[in-house]
Amino acid sequence: YEHTPEELRFRMFLQTEAMTGGPHTQPSQPVVEAALARASEAVLLSLNSREDTVRALEDMLIHDYAFPVKGPALIAVDYLNRVPVVGLTGMMNEEGRSGEAAAALREMARHHGWAIIAAAALKSERFNDGDDLSALLGDERVPYEADRVLVVNRTGDVRDCGCAPLEVLTLKDRTGPARRWSMQFWGERFYPALENEFHKHDPMVLS
Repeated sequence: YEHTPEELRFRMFLQTEAMTGGPHTQPSQPVVEAALARASEAVLLSLNSREDTVRALEDMLIHDYAFPVKGPALIAVDYLNRVPVVGLTGMMNEEGRSGEAAAALREMARHHGWAIIAAAALKSERFNDGDDLSALLGDERVPYEADRVLVVNRTGDVRDCGCAPLEVLTLKDRTGPARRWSMQFWGERFYPALENEFHKHDPMVLS
């Protein structure tokens, strides 16, 4: 709901370069193309925030892209608060529809056995203090419907190269204990790097 098809393809290409060459090294073209080929089943959709409801997305994935009616699939939604929801009096506003969208996504996940990740907005006044569930934009169903809620915070300055250290905090997890872990954002290639990839970048000290 946030990017055009061209932006999605461009970012996927840069992220593949990051996976194969790290944040700044230029990998060879054959290596990048081989990695992209391994991701050939991925579907990038640029959705309309006034028309493409959860039900419309579900129908599109199953009928147009042959996603399994029952079976493993991963859906990433960017972002929850832009998913359109039609109420009794028309289109609901961004804050009001977020809970309905979260409930619909959870129902879709359970019905088909799919895993769904949805980025969600924080309330503007809690943007630098998103350390509890009340910081999420929308009604109480937004955190309630999720099996797991993670908050990603920047923990240091953005470096000259465009990369930054991150920390991930578990606010809710129905399947395990709360925990924290470190990540890096490689800005040049729009890539969120996990700890097992940190060796590809110079050390970034968390402040």
